[in-house]
Amino acid sequence: MNRTGIPPGSAAVGLYSELCNLPGLEVVGVHAFDGHVLETDLQQRTALCEQLYEPVKQMVKEVNELYHSSLKVVLGGSPSFPVYAAHTNVECSPGTFVFWDAGYAEMLPIFNP
Repeated sequence: MNRTGIPPGSAAVGLYSELCNLPGLEVVGVHAFDGHVLETDLQQRTALCEQLYEPVKQMVKEVNELYHSSLKVVLGGSPSFPVYAAHTNVECSPGTFVFWDAGYAEMLPIFNP
């Protein structure tokens, strides 16, 4: 959503390298946020989330291979939580789901018990 960070890819791999050279800092993972994903149809939302996850997955694979690391991957927001929860190698980050945003109950039937 262009709030913070950089897109996954070679610049992010370079940033990882730079961060690893800073004293007192240990890089343990990456976080990707997709708060713009609001498709109400679960199949469409799933397809979009998987498309967005692919470059993150490739970047993490590259970093792990180049630097012999094992980065954690933290993904998503509330609407994408059910998608990323199906991945065993992903930690989910459903921010407003925890604090609840009443709008999701109307917008996304899966969140309306």
